Amino acid sequence: MIHVPNMFLIGAAHRNVGKTEFACSLIKRLSSNYPVYAVKVTPVESAHGECPRGGKGCGVCSSLDSDYCLTEEDIDASGGLAGKDTQRMKEAGAVKVLWLRVLRSRMEDGVSALLARIPKGACIVCESNTVRSVIDPGYFMIIQHPASSQAAKNAVLKETCARVMHLADRYVAFHGDHWDISPDSCVFDGQVWRAPLDVSIAILAGRKSSRMGENKSLLKYGQSTVLEHTIGRLGPFTDDLLIGAGSSNDFSFLKLRVVKDEKPDCGPLMGILSCLEQAQHEKVFFSACDILDIPFDVIRLLVRESRGCDIVMPLDSEGRPEPLMAVYSRNAIAAIRKALSAGKKKVTSILDPDLAEEFGLVFKMVTLQDLSWYSNINTRHDYEKAVYKKEGA
Repeated sequence: MIHVPNMFLIGAAHRNVGKTEFACSLIKRLSSNYPVYAVKVTPVESAHGECPRGGKGCGVCSSLDSDYCLTEEDIDASGGLAGKDTQRMKEAGAVKVLWLRVLRSRMEDGVSALLARIPKGACIVCESNTVRSVIDPGYFMIIQHPASSQAAKNAVLKETCARVMHLADRYVAFHGDHWDISPDSCVFDGQVWRAPLDVSIAILAGRKSSRMGENKSLLKYGQSTVLEHTIGRLGPFTDDLLIGAGSSNDFSFLKLRVVKDEKPDCGPLMGILSCLEQAQHEKVFFSACDILDIPFDVIRLLVRESRGCDIVMPLDSEGRPEPLMAVYSRNAIAAIRKALSAGKKKVTSILDPDLAEEFGLVFKMVTLQDLSWYSNINTRHDYEKAVYKKEGA
């Protein structure tokens, strides 16, 4: 798998879901700040093959006479668009538009040749389902008709999409003139993409640390506070950000949605319950406010692994679960309520096998390959170390 964090990949479950319109919106907005390279990838089953959709087709499959064909697209001679998606992306402001036609069996070779034509780290907007089988992009969204719509009921799922649906960072519904998320919420920072995942994110704060002796979320960190730093890191990855707090009064200055614990002095498990109750999404990614620099790739992995599960937790280097950097489903609400009513305040209480069996909860533990980034703040020494690292960065 080729890791390309600077690529925003747009796939489609159905035809006519505004895939190119979304790509062009991204390109138009970003091209004033970055040279944007637009890419379209068309998989072909066999050289000189027939159109997989039947009929005469567009000639792409039948004209391919090698493993792949990579061309740079441009506005046609008359200055018009000629109806081609690649030309629309060029008009939107892409510095180059590359079209890769490639045998499915030689996809990795074709993609390697494609990436060799683009400066390393450049902003890439790519339309394709199939390329996800060989590239791990910065973000992969699949656009589809709304599940309850007549268009979805009449539509046929693209075979190319079916193969990679489990790898999507978010499924986005197309409503004819807009999508579930705005292209404006998809941000390239010069290195990586930041865009909303299909989860709410809750940052747990507002409880006094016995070892710190004060609320560590409000400690100064850089030009702001520990909590504001974590908000800045995690906020771009959701369209529903919550701050879980023992008291909503402490954080009114944030101008964000603060969720007060339903019952005070019941620990972070009560914070998890309270946020699950008010979250807009079915799944919620939780983080303690003092886990300062969670990589986006870690969040993406945990969210992706949560499909079909109710709770997904990473394991630390010693194989212990990390319950305050995990994904919880609203399906866990009843089990958490029962644990709290029994006086169990530890977050790991939710992992009780009896609770899981009673409420039909499905757990998954994920071993992270790299934890070199991980640190949190429990003591004054931890805090001073984090500040020193921040100032020296």
